[in-house]
Amino acid sequence: MGWFTSQPFNIPTWYISVLMLCYVLAYFSTYIAKHLGILPDYFYIVVMFIGLGILEYGISLPFLNVYSGRGFNSFFFGILFAKCMKKGLFKINRKIKTSCIIGIVIVLVVMYMGLDANTYWERAYVLTFVLYPMLVVALHSTKERKWLGMLGGIAFDVYIWHYPLLVLYIVIAKILGCSTYLHTISSLIIFTGFVCGFAFFSYNQIEKPITAFLRRKYDGMIEFNNK
Repeated sequence: MGWFTSQPFNIPTWYISVLMLCYVLAYFSTYIAKHLGILPDYFYIVVMFIGLGILEYGISLPFLNVYSGRGFNSFFFGILFAKCMKKGLFKINRKIKTSCIIGIVIVLVVMYMGLDANTYWERAYVLTFVLYPMLVVALHSTKERKWLGMLGGIAFDVYIWHYPLLVLYIVIAKILGCSTYLHTISSLIIFTGFVCGFAFFSYNQIEKPITAFLRRKYDGMIEFNNK
């Protein structure tokens, strides 16, 4: 869970808490693997399956519950999938991309019709292991796309800040006596633009400096993990 009981703050703080836990597990997995002289991927696979087991069996223990379990399988599958992409373990061509686009459409239609799964966790599996990987492959390009890289960079900050900024917007609107209604296309576009702008600032002024510091401090560990 997060740090507060209030929904606007609990959602992003829950995300931060699980993300921090995943980073800790990734660090120790890499650290142990380095000292044993083996690839850390084996540990990542184990933690990913621990997350799946937590969800399947409804385990509820400190640090081992459904709220952290869904983070474990997504986080460590993402690491493994990214390493496969980086090493070029499977060839991505136009046919593969076209197949992924068709697959995305089929998955979305099936999910919309309610035929994909019976439970939330099963739907989450479809998103994590099927839909999102196909989306990554479909958008993959050997050419540098700065706009796509920027969107990927600020995605974390958009998620973290969108709810607090929504609360701030409502507070300011009420103080000024303005409408807090956001269910119009124009208001949603304006608010989305504002959130993305704030996320861009947060990414460049907060996240990137912290990332640079961590890379300098743990450069050896990062290079080992990239093998």
